[in-house]
Amino acid sequence: MVRLKNRYILFDILYPQEIDDFSRSKALVAMHKSTSSQVNPQTILIALRNSLKQNFGDHIAGIAGSTAQTKYFSNKTSTGIIRCPRDSFRYTCAALSLITHLEGQRIMIRIVRISGTIRTCERYAVKRNKETLTLLHKDHNNVLDLVFGANQKIPSFDTDNDED
Repeated sequence: MVRLKNRYILFDILYPQEIDDFSRSKALVAMHKSTSSQVNPQTILIALRNSLKQNFGDHIAGIAGSTAQTKYFSNKTSTGIIRCPRDSFRYTCAALSLITHLEGQRIMIRIVRISGTIRTCERYAVKRNKETLTLLHKDHNNVLDLVFGANQKIPSFDTDNDED
């Protein structure tokens, strides 16, 4: 019996915007906004299959797109995980990177990590989110006021670097 080997692709949806006062933390907040509720795992998969067909043709769209599956997507963090066959993961990554619009909004999709197991992708996503929160916490006077509002109390974050 032949075992089907897959790859799991961790990706972010970014929203590019023009920023007048450029700083790393302000750009981080502006580009990592939450995704609208209209975007769901199915719309991402449809956009991926359309991108595969448009950029690589029917043959590659059939090979790579037929078994691709969105395993996880969070509208709050604009982060998702797609499962695809190991033989065609390069086409899937390229097609994801070539998607420029989703539900009428201009976007960029950034491939964050490619892994052989979904567990590794999940662990990396959690670690990366902790690092992002730590970075935002360091510059909280400027950035978190933009996110939470100037009058709200800012929660404290535990910045311990616990290894799992």
